[in-house]
Amino acid sequence: MKHCCSRRNELHWLFAIICQAICLWILIPAGVRADSTPSILWEQIFPNGGGANSVAVGLDGHPVVTGDDCPGEPNPSTCVARTTKYDGTTGVVLWTVTTTFNGSGGGVAVGADGNPVIVVGVNDGTNFNYSIRTIKYDGATGAQLWEILPTGAFSFGVAIGADGNPVVTGRLGPNGGGWRTIKYSSSASVSGCNPAVGALSSVPAAVGGSLLIAVGSSVSFSAPWTDRNVTATHTAVCDIVDVSGATAATVVVGAAPGSGSGTASCDVIFGSTGIFSVTLTVTDQGGASATSSAIQVVVYDPSAGFVTGGGWFTPDPQTCVCTPGSKATFGLVSKYQKGSSVPTGNQEFQYKADNINLHSTGFDWLVVSGPQAQFQGTGTINGSGAFKFRVTVRDGGLIGQPDRFEIRILPAGSTDFGGMHLWKGGNDLTGSDGAGSIVIHH
Repeated sequence: MKHCCSRRNELHWLFAIICQAICLWILIPAGVRADSTPSILWEQIFPNGGGANSVAVGLDGHPVVTGDDCPGEPNPSTCVARTTKYDGTTGVVLWTVTTTFNGSGGGVAVGADGNPVIVVGVNDGTNFNYSIRTIKYDGATGAQLWEILPTGAFSFGVAIGADGNPVVTGRLGPNGGGWRTIKYSSSASVSGCNPAVGALSSVPAAVGGSLLIAVGSSVSFSAPWTDRNVTATHTAVCDIVDVSGATAATVVVGAAPGSGSGTASCDVIFGSTGIFSVTLTVTDQGGASATSSAIQVVVYDPSAGFVTGGGWFTPDPQTCVCTPGSKATFGLVSKYQKGSSVPTGNQEFQYKADNINLHSTGFDWLVVSGPQAQFQGTGTINGSGAFKFRVTVRDGGLIGQPDRFEIRILPAGSTDFGGMHLWKGGNDLTGSDGAGSIVIHH
């Protein structure tokens, strides 16, 4: 005879079995077996090492997978982030893209626009110094729409909210140290997507970075540009700066057509004489910009007058490239002959403390603008060589100031007045600083 307690336990056990059966009958839909397993609709294997780290499915039903592409596993020499979009019905690869830098695809999300955004953990090769790089691709083609440069964390995940703006997150280093979460604008008007602008060119063509034109001439400037943000629109302007500071800088609006790359350009009419530095700046709709190299434009007017002068001065020790404390002497005349675009004249300059005796052999240009004149030429020093020089003078009598003489001489073979000088100096021609006369003849 069984013990009453044992009998009671058996009844509890039987009751539990009946309850489970009833629950399964209620919860499992008709026609579905409780022990059934899902069937494989399709399968794709990428054999090139690494691993898939994240998957997201867009509203079109097509999954996007991101992970690592590590040729040579288990001992790869490098790994890049690989992102693949599959057809949700057949599993056919619709497109695949890989990064050009070392990294690991850490997360992917697909926005309502159908365009996937991935985050990549980038290893710069220095002590596992990882950082986040976020990339948005075109969902239809896999073309890169924009890329945000590393921001100082190792990526783990990305999500896209109802506003379409991606949020990325990751830890601050490969060994912990906290995490970082960043929200970006879906328009990609974000830092790290600055355009890049190449070298500036001109028509007529500049020679050695310098262009000589007559007053009233028009010049077309252009420069190539690129931008990783292929959806951004761009504007272009030319900045014209009077290097003497006599006139205010001006801006001429140009154009920068294209998507992801193109040629920016602007046309400038130079209506006054002077020496101008011209650059071209390309700006995207988010305010990110880049500027080209500069071209120096020398604008002359053969009818504007000519300049004569002579005297001595003590070079200003604060600005000279010289052995200070001695007297320099000079004499000059520079003018355009009728119908000529190249000036003639003579420039003599002597500074015994540095054994400099310059004698001009030819002139490149002469610019007369109000009380100031500038001319550039080539000369010998102590009877030999070929040295570029540039002279700037002021006829102070026209504006109630002292006359002034300055000269810059370049090393033999150099044409860059923004670089190293063989000799440079100048001063007002008054009192203990100097004496003489500069006359601009209009």
